[in-house]
Amino acid sequence: MVRAIKWVDQVVENAPYVTTLETLEEYDCAFCVHGDDITVTADGVDTYHIVKAAGRYRECKRTQGVSTTDLVGRMLLVTKTHHEPDDMLPDAENTRRMSLCKESVSPWTGASQFLATTNKIIQFSNAREPK
Repeated sequence: MVRAIKWVDQVVENAPYVTTLETLEEYDCAFCVHGDDITVTADGVDTYHIVKAAGRYRECKRTQGVSTTDLVGRMLLVTKTHHEPDDMLPDAENTRRMSLCKESVSPWTGASQFLATTNKIIQFSNAREPK
């Protein structure tokens, strides 16, 4: 999913927890970017201390109320309710009824009213139209 974002050049899987200059050089990265939350090793050492000292670290301010952990969880589980107990989730019959509900589809085309969000998806997918 991250690779599909148009501003992402490359995804480095299994990157070391402590970012080194060698890692940046190996993948031809100008700098390392992380949020302004503190990330430390088990010994309490800043995981970005090496790239910070070299001037190759950039920080993004945290957006209040936005949890990347929650976003990743929802992406992985494809649900907004991944944190709720299973007994809180609708059963298959309720889900089927909701998908057929007249309020959720266009009265003219019978298509989902949510297709308008496709334009937002396209902005993050290198302008490729959905098939």
